[in-house]
Amino acid sequence: MNTIKKYGILIRRLRDAEHFDFFKYNTELINAHLPALEAIKPLCQSLCQLFAKEDKIFKRSRKAEETQLIRTTYRRTRNEFMIIKHTVTAAAYSNDPALKAVANTLEFVLRNFKTLPSTPMNETSALVAGLVQDLRQPKNAAAVAILQLSAQVGKLEASNETFRQLYAARAQEHEASAEQGNMRSIRPQVDKSFVLFTRTLAGLYATARATGTPARVAALKEIIDGINAIILQYDHIYARRHTPGSEIEP
Repeated sequence: MNTIKKYGILIRRLRDAEHFDFFKYNTELINAHLPALEAIKPLCQSLCQLFAKEDKIFKRSRKAEETQLIRTTYRRTRNEFMIIKHTVTAAAYSNDPALKAVANTLEFVLRNFKTLPSTPMNETSALVAGLVQDLRQPKNAAAVAILQLSAQVGKLEASNETFRQLYAARAQEHEASAEQGNMRSIRPQVDKSFVLFTRTLAGLYATARATGTPARVAALKEIIDGINAIILQYDHIYARRHTPGSEIEP
């Protein structure tokens, strides 16, 4: 084929994953034919650099396993706290006056942290750290030891530290993503760069057909045919997605 198929509407309608794959295949094709594209190398580089940004944004947005790990650690921290709370509550019902007094001491401490189980993630770490600090005060540490909760306090602290580190790392990633943008902001930039590249490539090919060597014409035609094959593939994917009962082939 001597011209590049129309694709403007298509790339705007592709899902993020499809958009990512569409440009992954196109940039791989471009990089494989860079010698033939030397005359428009800056355009090739610009498109590939923008897609590299999309690559980072897309992959970062799909780190669901990290979010799940944070949630799991958050729940574990709450559970470690509930073990302490239930142990103290049970001891408060003891018929042993000494044990009951110890439990009352710790119940007074825990009263300041009664909202911990329902505390939002971003406030949990500081609250747990405060609780651990209070439980380790000399006047409370003895009561903790009598109820055999010293190791449990250590587990609470360790779980909270793991949660704090994971949550902080994600916060840093979110800050970086705010600077780099998101798929909604990067996609139009990649699309615009691709439009400029394909228009210039079409002009380069037309000039080669008029004045270039057969080898030059063949090299550029191979690139255009490759781009058209990718466009056709995603035309089919989009069409099948909107055809009842059809299956989308990979």
